[in-house]
Amino acid sequence: MSGYEICIGCLICSAQAAQMKEKDTRVKLVSEILNGIKVLKLYAWEESFNRIISEVRTKELSLLKKAGYAQAFSIFFWQWAPFFVSCVVYESMQVLG
Repeated sequence: MSGYEICIGCLICSAQAAQMKEKDTRVKLVSEILNGIKVLKLYAWEESFNRIISEVRTKELSLLKKAGYAQAFSIFFWQWAPFFVSCVVYESMQVLG
């Protein structure tokens, strides 16, 4: 494994771990809301709970995007690496004669 793979792998892993924590928070919150839906409706707390769930979802999506971008960059790099290496080798052969 190269240093690049380790760096990208750690970045993806940490983003996915943080995303799973946010997902657990959201699932627990939604479960709590569904269990107490009668009380929630009785006191008209829908908007406040909707706001809380939206904030957790926003955090979760930002972490998911971060992991997705890192993975996309990694795939791009490994798909184009042979082409770039070939160009460098060809150019160095041209320069060196």
